Amino acid sequence: MKRKFEEMLVEVQEDHLKALTSANPVKAIEELIYNALDADATLVEIIFEPNAIGGIAKIIVKDNGFGIHEDNKKYFKGLGGSWKRNVKHTPRYKRIIHGKYGKGRFKAFALGDIVYWKTCYEINGKFLNWEIIGDSCKDIRIFQISPATPSKDTHGTTVIIENITEKAKNIKKSATRDSLTSELALYLINYSNIKIIYDGIPIDSQKYIIGNKEYKIPIVYNNEEILCDIIVLEWSIHTEKAIYFCDESGFVLDKREMRISTFGFNISVYIKSKSLAKYFADVDLSIWEFDPKLNKIIDAGKFCVREYCRAKIVREGQDIIETWKNEDVYPYTEPTNNKVEEIERQVFDVVALNINEHLPSFETFDRIAKKLSLTLVKSALERGPRELRKILEGIINLPKDSINDLNQLLEHTTLSDIIAASKAVADRLNFLTGLESIIFDHKAHTKERSQLHKLLENNTWIFGEEYNMSLSDKSLDRVLATHLQSLRPSTRKNSKSVLREGGKRGIIDMMLSRRIPESNPSEHTHLIIELKRPSQKIDQKVMSQVISYATAVMKDERFNSVKAKWYFWAVSNEITDEVNLMATGKGTPDGLYKDGENFQIWVMPWSKVLDNCKSRLHFFQQELKFENSAEQSIDYLRSIYSNYIPELDAPMSSNDSE
Repeated sequence: MKRKFEEMLVEVQEDHLKALTSANPVKAIEELIYNALDADATLVEIIFEPNAIGGIAKIIVKDNGFGIHEDNKKYFKGLGGSWKRNVKHTPRYKRIIHGKYGKGRFKAFALGDIVYWKTCYEINGKFLNWEIIGDSCKDIRIFQISPATPSKDTHGTTVIIENITEKAKNIKKSATRDSLTSELALYLINYSNIKIIYDGIPIDSQKYIIGNKEYKIPIVYNNEEILCDIIVLEWSIHTEKAIYFCDESGFVLDKREMRISTFGFNISVYIKSKSLAKYFADVDLSIWEFDPKLNKIIDAGKFCVREYCRAKIVREGQDIIETWKNEDVYPYTEPTNNKVEEIERQVFDVVALNINEHLPSFETFDRIAKKLSLTLVKSALERGPRELRKILEGIINLPKDSINDLNQLLEHTTLSDIIAASKAVADRLNFLTGLESIIFDHKAHTKERSQLHKLLENNTWIFGEEYNMSLSDKSLDRVLATHLQSLRPSTRKNSKSVLREGGKRGIIDMMLSRRIPESNPSEHTHLIIELKRPSQKIDQKVMSQVISYATAVMKDERFNSVKAKWYFWAVSNEITDEVNLMATGKGTPDGLYKDGENFQIWVMPWSKVLDNCKSRLHFFQQELKFENSAEQSIDYLRSIYSNYIPELDAPMSSNDSE
């Protein structure tokens, strides 16, 4: 008996639907595969029925999923509707759902003009089947839908595509299967019970992966931290050299050409993050190249690829490096102590191995010439990529193609910046540990202005990276004059003094300042720190002093109309119970002593300042595998700030009270 079909009109403009049908054919096949996987399919087959002249008559995508329930035919009526919208996981295998926007069914028309959905589902122990037909040549907005009837089949869906489009005629090629292998790689690794057969050959990502490395990198942009899992895969087959942006399950949201040298290795990189799914739902992909946030993520992916390639080159050349060591021409004699030295050594090995490979005469050099060449490379590398290029071009005469490949590894990785940044983090960790020991273990010997203050004035990152200007030990009128000058550069220095209550000139310990670009370019934020020696508690007398500073700023006629936010901190080791009671209230952050219209007064114990700083450096400390003792860190401080380190064994004199 012939089925009677009802007609359903999609309630959306035809031109909008046709835009979806212009999708890449590979992405259209991928979308149909994911539809099957969202239906808990464990087997998906992509079959190509030939026509009389060897082309493609039909594309068939067949699965054993739970089928499309008849109640879901309503979703064919509109664009954007899908049963998956409020569902996070599949019912049986708990896979993460991917489709949710109701667009995938229209991408099938990128493969052919006529699409049939033949589906069977189970309800109350019985199987029912029904069909959906769409013909984009007639009207892409109209679907023919049959009623559901009893069936002897089991559950599953078969999509049949006819009248194949011109751009889909080459989709049967092995290059398409290789592309799908890399596109589906992470998903197939996560869910091992899935079998996908493409034109009779299984898609088996694991079979073709010959190397992999995972990295966890936090990317900070505009005070937002994006945690990224970055996976670099190396393939035995030729795959597209691309950066894949994925959700947390490995579903590919979008991809970009990598545009870097991978030294002949077949590499793809996958960046997984919860944040990316929302980002790609909101961002205008046509202007992605100008998006600084996405470019920071891309740079992180490229960095990981370069690091993977460096490590592989070094592994493959380990025998050569051992030979150099035995010949006593290798310029490094000590083992690496941390991540910084490891990266620097690894990059040297890559450059040296490239010299050995691409400069045929290098092996014929005598021992002294080899040692001199490798020592020159080491020295140039420490000075930066430009110096190294001069050596490779002018003295060693390495071929230009090899230099250009190495230049991508060095210049765009900005090795000197990586090493410098890593060393800066190590220096900060040393400074932090030494400062903590001075403040807590040797507080009786530490003076406020001549020592602690001097240590901090060139290390204002302790209080936050955003404060980029500091003035030290100046009178309050100088601070305010600087503020006024930064807002109105043409204003001459005002000779009128700014006085605190009682007519005394105000002296502050430190001022840090930054602009706030998010709101108004003329607006400033200032931090004023009342820094006390570690042995002095923050009591009401100290807080009265801080309040008098704040009052002077708020009342002064030169500043009371200026757009600025002022933060006043009282910083020391301990806080009296009386002050602590005033700085802890229901519904307000701990430490907030007074909250004014455009100013706040905070009580900040050193323990809180240092803990905040340690939190910012924690990830880097883990990556650098950096460990230091208080004694080592104090020695580090002495080597740089010898004039400002207290004599830790000396008794405190009466002049130390300040």
